[in-house]
Amino acid sequence: MPESEGSAIAEETIKRNAALYAVEKEARYKPAVERVALRQDKAKPVFNALEAWLSLQLPKISGKSTLAAAIYYPAVAACSDERALCARPHAKGASLS
Repeated sequence: MPESEGSAIAEETIKRNAALYAVEKEARYKPAVERVALRQDKAKPVFNALEAWLSLQLPKISGKSTLAAAIYYPAVAACSDERALCARPHAKGASLS
């Protein structure tokens, strides 16, 4: 894959992740019920679109590349808290539902 294509994928991934972080920032300090509702309303569609988009991009990327490692990182990050918004693009069937 040309480096410019990898850079475009990385840039788009960062932009989409930023949208998820913006939802988390908005949810911060709200009661749990409000956080869940906010995530379902705003983050879930963004997450689902990111997940679908990444599934189309990952076959284009070498599994040993830095870019692939950066995309896969959230899957191996601490995701044990079920309330956390955790991106797992490679996990079959992963979602926020």
